[in-house]
Amino acid sequence: MTSEIEKLDVTVYWRPGCGFCQILRRELDRAGLERTEVNIWEDPEGAELVRSVAWGNETVPTVVIGDKALVNPSAREVLALAGAPAGIGTAPAGTGRRLTAIADSGWSLAAGVGWLILALTHPTTTYHLAPLLTAVAWPLTVARRPASRGSRDGLRAVTGGALLAGLVLGVLALAGALDGPALIGSTAARESLIVIAVGTLIGSAVVRPRGGSSPSRGSETRTLESVPGSGGGCTDEACDLPAPDLTS
Repeated sequence: MTSEIEKLDVTVYWRPGCGFCQILRRELDRAGLERTEVNIWEDPEGAELVRSVAWGNETVPTVVIGDKALVNPSAREVLALAGAPAGIGTAPAGTGRRLTAIADSGWSLAAGVGWLILALTHPTTTYHLAPLLTAVAWPLTVARRPASRGSRDGLRAVTGGALLAGLVLGVLALAGALDGPALIGSTAARESLIVIAVGTLIGSAVVRPRGGSSPSRGSETRTLESVPGSGGGCTDEACDLPAPDLTS
């Protein structure tokens, strides 16, 4: 299948344990895109290149195609820049974003399930931090990608974390599993509502764009004058949707 895509110099920078990297690499495998892959934990020059396009952070996946670099792109963006015919080997539109949202929500889901199980098995104990963790873990995960701050990913994370925490609280209330003492409010249920609201405010703050920038979606556009160890400079980086002008 690799013959369907013109061979270009494509390098994917990734690291172990990165769910977004796994999603992108799997979809590029499906598309048959030949590429070089660099584990930034084993390649200092690769890590330096990634930091140079991601505000000093080691944000992965980062993909370099010729003289263009993409931070946290979708497979469709990579294939489009690589010159692949539309639709080759890629999932339907929106699938990659949905998979990313599922990966983002992992810690909030884990916190919510843990809170649910503990409260159901120990209804007279109040898990004071569980609502906060459930509400804020999703936004915190998204906020680790600077380009996602101020984006629909960030809004989805804040809303999803609050709804998930509220859902768990509702189930526990119906099950009569909120009989523990309250530190704030008159009951454990009211305390949990207050804590969820606080978590939502914290989540909204952490996904807010920094420095006045407001990227539109997950991937980002930046321009490099030179990249140490890259063998050349990267210019006119690509993005799936218009992004703020960061070339000045």
